[in-house]
Amino acid sequence: MYSTVYKSISKILLSYDYVVIPELGGFVSQYQSAVIDAENQTIHPPFKRISFNTHLKDNDGLLMQTLINDEGLSSEEAKHLIQSFVKAVFKDLNEGKTFTIEHLGVLFFNSQMKIEFNFFDEENYNPYAYGLTSVNCTPFEKPKAQRQRLSFKMVGKVAMWLPLVLLGAVLSFYLNQNQFTENHQTASFSDYFNQSEKSNTTATTPVEMEHSQDITPTLEPSTKILKESSVAHTELPKQASNIEESKKVSPTQVMQFALVAGSFKSKKNAESFLSKLHLEGKVKAFNNIYRVFIKECVTKKEAITFKQNYKKQKIDTWILKLNNAI
Repeated sequence: MYSTVYKSISKILLSYDYVVIPELGGFVSQYQSAVIDAENQTIHPPFKRISFNTHLKDNDGLLMQTLINDEGLSSEEAKHLIQSFVKAVFKDLNEGKTFTIEHLGVLFFNSQMKIEFNFFDEENYNPYAYGLTSVNCTPFEKPKAQRQRLSFKMVGKVAMWLPLVLLGAVLSFYLNQNQFTENHQTASFSDYFNQSEKSNTTATTPVEMEHSQDITPTLEPSTKILKESSVAHTELPKQASNIEESKKVSPTQVMQFALVAGSFKSKKNAESFLSKLHLEGKVKAFNNIYRVFIKECVTKKEAITFKQNYKKQKIDTWILKLNNAI
């Protein structure tokens, strides 16, 4: 009986982001990207999910105009048909029944006597994904015989190169050990000759020893160390001050995420939708698409919390990752 109404609602949702049924509510579409279901090994195409919002009850005339243009009805006939459709919906819901809208979903009352909506997932209202269906995919695996053949080849290569590698490691250790021994012996002999020369030169009278000793060579290294340490001590406070200055600078918090309640091709429709939600928000343009922002957050965790709160108010939103420039 109401097939024309079902047809008009579906047609509007293919071109627009929402459609209002006066005195009943509004059907709102949300874009969702393609999904990879690893568990079921399936790739689902991008689609538009339809939800129901009971706060959208003001007549925007879009459904009535579609009935007039497509079905050839007068304005009075279209208005009467919509009112009859709304009465039929509430009649079934008040009797504890469900009301099915063809190619869209099912309306019903929950335990609090509020209208709920279950969308038919098999229906895709994304015109850009027309004709696309879910695709089954399985991971590619090489044949077992080929894998065994490759493993045998790898074992053969390892067995061929392993002795050479071990031999090279042993030779390297042996050469390093010999070099260390030679250096140690050379150092011992040089120390021995230096000590013998010192004993020969120091075999003088005590007076000559006092005049011959020179204390400047022993002081030069110490003075050099003192100079270097003083330079280090003078530089450390500068570095510490730089670190303190860097700690004083706190990064400004930038809004990284936004809750979007709807996307529209027309700025006028976006502003109209925002006013009907009775929430503080704003409309932003993205590539000729106007999105309704109702909340901006710094962290994704904060955005998820607000999304759950709006869900309790029967307001469906989705989270958008913002660029730093926004």
